[in-house]
Amino acid sequence: MEEAPPRAERRSRWMVTALTVWAVLIVGVCVRGLVQPQAHNCYLEYYEQAGRNWFEGRELYQIVGGTCRYSPLVNAFFAPLSLTPLAVGSLLWRLVNAGAFLGALLWWMRACAPTTWSPTLRAVLLLAVIPLSVGNINSGQANPLLLGLLLATTAAAASERWNLAAAFCAGACLLKLYPVALALLLMGAYPRRFAPRFLLALAAGLLLPFVLQHPDYVARQYSNWWANLLTDDRTQGSLVDLAYRDLWLLIRNMHLPISHSVYVFIQLASAGLIGATCLAGRWLSGWKPAETANAAFHLGVCWMTLCGPATEAATYMLVAPTLAWAVLQSWHRSCSVWTQGLLLASAAVFWAALLGCLSSHTAVWTACGFHPLGALLLFIALGAEYVGRLSAPEPVVHEERASRAKAA
Repeated sequence: MEEAPPRAERRSRWMVTALTVWAVLIVGVCVRGLVQPQAHNCYLEYYEQAGRNWFEGRELYQIVGGTCRYSPLVNAFFAPLSLTPLAVGSLLWRLVNAGAFLGALLWWMRACAPTTWSPTLRAVLLLAVIPLSVGNINSGQANPLLLGLLLATTAAAASERWNLAAAFCAGACLLKLYPVALALLLMGAYPRRFAPRFLLALAAGLLLPFVLQHPDYVARQYSNWWANLLTDDRTQGSLVDLAYRDLWLLIRNMHLPISHSVYVFIQLASAGLIGATCLAGRWLSGWKPAETANAAFHLGVCWMTLCGPATEAATYMLVAPTLAWAVLQSWHRSCSVWTQGLLLASAAVFWAALLGCLSSHTAVWTACGFHPLGALLLFIALGAEYVGRLSAPEPVVHEERASRAKAA
């Protein structure tokens, strides 16, 4: 009778299987993009023209919204891609997104996952992020690259590689503004090790466009970019067509007697509570860098999507690793029943949102608020868990692993 393979070998097969599934999906997405370059292609709709505008010295912020929310450096990034044929540029952009996301996800799991997590559990996490992620890669959204930068920031901070953490975090903030939430959390937790490095990296990124184009042109684009951001107000727009898919959408749908000024207070107060939790964990409870960085990432992405300034349905890809991590960890650590219930409810709501988006009435379905409701449930569960952990911190990674990662 043939002997069963060793347990470690069976576990490694799970990881190989997960990576194979991802490889097949990425190849399928790329082939689909080559066959149908005009369909479901944000690169064609936004980024290709942005690169051409930069390359030819045309105004970048001619309209409100769309790619005009991105900084001049992002527009400069697309200039080389815009010189290639559409199919090639779209393919390269999708590969950059997929590679950045998957590479950072694997690094984050290696740097931050508890040592008690088996390869099988890590493989399950790799598979669990697919539903909220693959659509972004397929349509050429910038969210996979953004999430890759945030995950890389977290992994680098967990490994105490502060130069890399600062560079990745600055890149995320230059791609989209709201990742400054994670930067502020890490700056408060590590004011000497992270803050000066981040500010220097951010300044370098802001100055780089002046080297790549005429200084007068770049200065004008910065001015127009800021004016464009201030003009892009969707708080009272149509729920179906214009409104962001955030907590304000839930408030409007439920007709709660909450003014927008009170909602802004809720945004700031929730950010303050997250900051207080991370600072208390770092300075009072003695959390290690891995646990502090992980808490900042998990709570930060929840805030970016639920209470951030520009959340669309696709933006909820940012919570995919957090949701998968929280659900798996709740069963691995035997969390309370109500915590597991909240997390499972959050996952169920996100699944409902995804299934509804497969219909021909996607805009109407997302206007119902499934995405922010799922993020709200996740936020409550995680917030309660981290507050409870202040008195009993959980070792996320052994010190010897952190020292090995730092020396690598």
